[in-house]
Amino acid sequence: MIKCVDKGKWTCIGRSGKPKQAFSNDTKAIERAKEINNKNKDGLTKLVAYKCTNCFQYHLLTVNKNK
Repeated sequence: MIKCVDKGKWTCIGRSGKPKQAFSNDTKAIERAKEINNKNKDGLTKLVAYKCTNCFQYHLLTVNKNK
C-alpha cells in the first residue's frame, strides 16, 4: 500500500493505483463488507475490514476463505 496526499488529505492507494475507500468507523466498514460479500457468491474470497496504520481509518481487504 502506498500513501500520498490527495486534496490535502492522506490517501491510501491500492495495488491497482486507485485510492482505497476509507471509512470513519468500524461499523460502517463492516456493514459495507457484508453487503459486498452477500452479492459475491463465488465462495472463494471475502472482504474484511481493517484499521490502517497510515491514515488511522478503516479499509476493506480481500482474503481467501479457508475450506
